[in-house]
Amino acid sequence: MKLITFLILFYSIIGFSQTKDLCDLVFSKKDNFDIIKTFNGIIPDEFKIIDTTTAWSPKTFYLDDLNLNSNDVLAEIEKDDHHPYHHTYLFSDKLLDNKVSVTEKIRLSKIAQNTKSNRIELKGENYATIKEVELTKGFYFLITEPIYSENGKFAFLKVIIKNKFNFLGKELSQYFGSITIMFEKNEKEKWNQTGIKNILML
Repeated sequence: MKLITFLILFYSIIGFSQTKDLCDLVFSKKDNFDIIKTFNGIIPDEFKIIDTTTAWSPKTFYLDDLNLNSNDVLAEIEKDDHHPYHHTYLFSDKLLDNKVSVTEKIRLSKIAQNTKSNRIELKGENYATIKEVELTKGFYFLITEPIYSENGKFAFLKVIIKNKFNFLGKELSQYFGSITIMFEKNEKEKWNQTGIKNILML
């Protein structure tokens, strides 16, 4: 029993450490959040992250029943601005697509489908978790739990951007956009950001 408790604690610490490492990378690069400037928004100096994670979409990693190697299929997708290939699917970026096999994409999609919301507590140089009830106004953020490739070489994290504001005396909260980020370990076993997908959600 003590061994099981120790192992649970050990892997929880490892998971927390890796999540913080990835968040340090994401939030240290303000240009990751350039979509906030779309309507003259100001990227915050400190990022407020809600203290519960948000779920992944399995379509981030794999689109069922589509032959994406077919030019005809891609031509049809190009006609549909609302297709998840454009706003959700990470590997529409061919540079990222070539790094991950179809088998691994299916595996990542299955993991994403089973993700749940969990409590988190994080603090970095320019970000910290906060309870939603403590928010006043302005941009705030939700993050997923990271997902890792089977070989441990790649990691993925999604950040949802929301905006809280007052309109005609009412307090409103609106989805603004999302960023999905892919990381790759270098030869020194350190994470580097290797790709990003930005989407406006207005």
